[in-house]
Amino acid sequence: MIKLDIENKILIPFMILIALSIGVLGLISYWNGYRLLLDHQRQQQMMTMMEVMYHLESVELKDEADKREVAGYLAGYHRQGLYVFDEAEVWVDHLPKGSGTITPMAVVGKINRDLIRGFYEDDGLMITYARDAGSGWTVAVAGEKKLFAGELVDAQKYSILVAIISLILSMQATILIAHHLSRPVRYLAEQCNEMSAGDLETQLEMDRTDEIGMLAESFNQMIHRLQENARKLLEAKQFNEDVLRSLTTGVLVMGQEGTVLNQNEAAVRLLDPALKELESGKPFMALLRAKLTGLLETPGRFDQVYVLQAGPSDDKRYYATSAAPLINSGGDMTGAIFSFADISERKRLEMRMERVNRMAYVGQLASGLAHEIRNPLAGMKTSIQVLKRRLVCSEDDRNGPLFDNVVHEIDRMNKLVSELLDFAKPHKPDLRRLSLEPVIERTLSLVAPAAEARRVRLVFEPVGAPVEIIADENQTEQILLNVITNAINASSEEDTIKLRVMSHQGMGMDPGSGSGAGTGTGKVEVEVADSGRIAESARVYVVVEDEGSGIAASDLERVFDPFFTTHATGTGLGLSVVQKLMTDMGAEIELISEAGVGTTVTLNFPVAQKEALG
Repeated sequence: MIKLDIENKILIPFMILIALSIGVLGLISYWNGYRLLLDHQRQQQMMTMMEVMYHLESVELKDEADKREVAGYLAGYHRQGLYVFDEAEVWVDHLPKGSGTITPMAVVGKINRDLIRGFYEDDGLMITYARDAGSGWTVAVAGEKKLFAGELVDAQKYSILVAIISLILSMQATILIAHHLSRPVRYLAEQCNEMSAGDLETQLEMDRTDEIGMLAESFNQMIHRLQENARKLLEAKQFNEDVLRSLTTGVLVMGQEGTVLNQNEAAVRLLDPALKELESGKPFMALLRAKLTGLLETPGRFDQVYVLQAGPSDDKRYYATSAAPLINSGGDMTGAIFSFADISERKRLEMRMERVNRMAYVGQLASGLAHEIRNPLAGMKTSIQVLKRRLVCSEDDRNGPLFDNVVHEIDRMNKLVSELLDFAKPHKPDLRRLSLEPVIERTLSLVAPAAEARRVRLVFEPVGAPVEIIADENQTEQILLNVITNAINASSEEDTIKLRVMSHQGMGMDPGSGSGAGTGTGKVEVEVADSGRIAESARVYVVVEDEGSGIAASDLERVFDPFFTTHATGTGLGLSVVQKLMTDMGAEIELISEAGVGTTVTLNFPVAQKEALG
């Protein structure tokens, strides 16, 4: 289908209208001329007939000779179409020769003999006739209409030429008018196309006061409003993008088929493909799509905390997740909006506070029990020793070992009570600038006999430059002693315990999130990081790594609980005391372990700065 532009839409109807008008006027003129020519021909025929009848009436036809004389006279008229005849003979025949329409037979056949005077007309003929009573002659004047049409065309050829010239001039005028009318409309259409292509700086420049000018002014006002609205929309869009980009909470929009329609930067950062739910092992995105299916079936909203893990040796991550249906303006659900935040730090803090509260409660309980138990134990030990001196007379007496066993158990119980008191009793740390190397060396000298007895190797390289922390010296030594002793107790023959001192920048792993797997080399090493890095860091990390039996994953969350132990002879207070002392000094402890591989304990101390205590 041909698509016309505005100029042709204006031009073609005008040209058709003008052509029809001129054509109609020409036809009317031609028809009027034709009718006038016919009327003139009738008058001519009537005059010819009247002239012949007047002549016949003025003469007396007595015999045949008179008739011939009159006939000769009439033949001299040379009137086209004159035909005079009677019942016996044709006296004058001026009918056109060779015409198939006007023939003597046709003329005679059209005349009504009952009329003295008459007129006959059809589509091809026009005959005027009269009958002379004196001579018995019938005078007829006939004419062929098609001959009149040719005469009419020849007569009106100048009128036709004027009509054609007028038509051409009218067409040219129409073209000029159509171009003048369509030019501003076409200009307006071009500007609209530019605007639809995104150019909102378009302005119509028209110096007109008519309707087109008003339209241009309205168009410019509309463009100005569009520019303002577009600017506001862009600002709102940019603001929304800034908000989504600044959010630490991940926001993800998912369609009905589970495709991700949009997500902010936090969502991209949090959606690690390796993250899987700890309980089911399903990827986090699969869990979200499952929630989408549930929302499509039962619209509503849900809130849930997922426990996730990227790998067996990685820390648990807790994602607080919320979901709500995505509703369009028509009220139909087109997908779901998910928001999720990593609350792992908050969870760890909550668990730490829970552990502190539990330890405080246990400490209060242990303090009361220790005072109530310690005094009877002292009396029992004294009494057993007195009984031993009285009843055991010789070294071979079989009762001696029994008394010794009782005293040993009393001493063990007393040691447990002492540990309970140490755990329960508040220790305000004496924080000062502390050189870490002497403390490590002193602690290693204390545990060396136990390591040698178990054939566990201790390797220590002195620190190249002083490494100073802010801590309590006695408590730091107690912490290192407990941690290394636990590592020795968990190690087998030819195993190694690694002790590394480093800043966060120099660590080969992120404390608390690295692998707890051992190296399997069967030795204990002490490594110290570059002192320049330590000086630049705000924290110092002491990492103790063994290659022992490790701790089962189900027991990791309980290792700092009071009275929890995996050793038959342990009290379960060692790591609880260590954690409490670290917390009191503003330090932190992290433990990573894998059963059958080993355990890594990271002690995080604040580094001593120039303005620190000392």
